[in-house]
Amino acid sequence: MGEFEGAFSDYLQTQPPSFPILSFHRLHALLEGCRKTSTVQRSSACLACDGNFFPILKEEVAAISKFFNSRVRWLLRIHLASGITKCIFHMKTKQARNYLAMIEEGQRLLKFVSMTTLATRKLLETYDEVHSSTEGSKFRTWLMAVHVEALQSPWLIELLALYFNLKLNKNRNAFPEICPGCTCDLQSVKPMLSCNLHETLSLEVDVICSICLDMVYEPVALKCGHIFCFKCACCAASVSIVNGFKKAKKSAKCPLCREPGVFINAFHLKELDILINRSCKDYCKKRARKEHKEWMKQKNGWPYHPAGSPTYGMI
Repeated sequence: MGEFEGAFSDYLQTQPPSFPILSFHRLHALLEGCRKTSTVQRSSACLACDGNFFPILKEEVAAISKFFNSRVRWLLRIHLASGITKCIFHMKTKQARNYLAMIEEGQRLLKFVSMTTLATRKLLETYDEVHSSTEGSKFRTWLMAVHVEALQSPWLIELLALYFNLKLNKNRNAFPEICPGCTCDLQSVKPMLSCNLHETLSLEVDVICSICLDMVYEPVALKCGHIFCFKCACCAASVSIVNGFKKAKKSAKCPLCREPGVFINAFHLKELDILINRSCKDYCKKRARKEHKEWMKQKNGWPYHPAGSPTYGMI
């Protein structure tokens, strides 16, 4: 822990003041105090620190995730803006005028996510070590289940896709990396985006739809964070592609994790969609023709059969 504690202290010296701070040293000191107390009982819970440790960590991790998502959405708004909106951004924001400024902001955000994620995991590991319990591991599992951890956020995928889209527009040799080992391989048997966020933390994004088993087309992210083709997600929600998710029932579940109510707040991954269309043109042309035929069938009143029904394969 000592080596990481020093690294995290160094990071805090460079973290922009507008970024929320994880109280790593405060929470670590709380655990160390509990370790040194002679009255510590080796049990799965500790009343001496549980009342502060988990509530503080939960609140700060949620704030970090919310901030990260909002900053990435802001970068995407700048990049995807057109017309008068684009002109306004160019007048008011540095990122809109200089793509390198967008990359620098992306680098700061990825560093922010990696360091806070590692710090959170270190704290939970220390908690379990001090109390000889599994409550820290359970809390981390809970964070993932409620989609609070920023490393799970679909906006992280959008940030990587934004980087590769900017890279396609510029001289690749002179283009700075958003993080070490950042690669985009959409032509292989298993297409994916990957990067090394830290020496001990890497990210791999599989862009295969688990329903059609093909590369995602018009990708959408559900509330749970899982990604599917728009058409496949509509089938899973038992709605037509004409109506979209506005007709989805709250009881509709994610095909992978079976969590209900995940379609209501689903959103399109626009940067990833652009990246796939630019990198796999032939594939996207074929899918576009196929999807258009399906859309016309449903729009013109052809009977719609949700996934799993006996006549679904006839559509």
